[in-house]
Amino acid sequence: MPKLNDKDLTIIEALDKYGSKTSTKDLSKKINIPPRTIRYRLSKLRERGFLTPYHVLTHERKLGVGENIIVLRIKQEQDKRLKELFDIIPCVYNYASTYGKYDGYVIRSLFSLNKPNTNFELLDALKRCGYISDFYIFELVDYLIKSVDLTYFNPDDGWIWDWNKWLTDIENCSKYNNNFDLKYEEKISKVEFDYKDILLIDNLLENATITLKQLKNILNLSETQISKRIQRLQEKGIIKGYKSDCTFADDKDLIHFYCFLEITTSNDNILSYFYQLPYQFIINIESSNKLCLSFLLRANDFKNFLKGFDLLRTQFKSSFFQILHKKSKSNYQQIFSLFNKYTNSWEIPIKDYISLIEKGY
Repeated sequence: MPKLNDKDLTIIEALDKYGSKTSTKDLSKKINIPPRTIRYRLSKLRERGFLTPYHVLTHERKLGVGENIIVLRIKQEQDKRLKELFDIIPCVYNYASTYGKYDGYVIRSLFSLNKPNTNFELLDALKRCGYISDFYIFELVDYLIKSVDLTYFNPDDGWIWDWNKWLTDIENCSKYNNNFDLKYEEKISKVEFDYKDILLIDNLLENATITLKQLKNILNLSETQISKRIQRLQEKGIIKGYKSDCTFADDKDLIHFYCFLEITTSNDNILSYFYQLPYQFIINIESSNKLCLSFLLRANDFKNFLKGFDLLRTQFKSSFFQILHKKSKSNYQQIFSLFNKYTNSWEIPIKDYISLIEKGY
């Protein structure tokens, strides 16, 4: 990929710090770069693939819908038929091929919090009908995104992170004075909402840059009403924020993996070692000691990550890796078809899905 310069890195860091929706005028005041220059460089960064257009981060659990990350060990002869099932069952909105403890697929599937066993019923039917032989299910209660630290990125040389020092710190049980805090909502209260909120979120997920004028025509509400709804969704934590993803390597050079952890000691102490890494990663949270870390690393960095992980392994009650070796297929918008605007509830017809599985669809 073409090289970045210091000004590019300053702009990327400012976007991450102040929010991806921050205007170029406001960014200019904070980093002392002219707005015109910021607009031009942002355009080039996106054009060259370093920066994606910003997208909205949401937390639908507060709307009464939960999510599972599920790892499947499949019957290889059923691979094609299983993918076809994923494509026609709307609650399964994402899937990717994987190798690791379970060889098969990682899927992400929704369920109504009023019926928490929905995905277990789905998996039981898949197992009973011979599509899968085993599975692991992780309930996604909340998530955090650890930001990229460009202090360790040099425009000329790329990443300058010292893996050997990181390994030595782990071996010596060095205590990091870090500002990481695993803050999440373990018990989430459902908030009041209606179909127009669902439609609003759906459109923001499809295009985070959509204007109030465009939303006005879709929702049949005034721009003021829509603005107030967005503000309320942000205050309630349903809209967690807006983010542009950045990458400094070609996709073909990166390894995408999930690391499932059950921790026996204080999670902050263990997570502090991972938090020191300069790379962006996602912390998926089921509980304070049950986590799933999602990383994109270059092959050599992945090798060094595993060396450090080996040194930490004794502090885990259990752990395993899943490498996602093919690009995932995802359609998050399809989940909103499961919301019934007349009953104001999520309706996931699990019996219909099981019937498709049993009949071979």
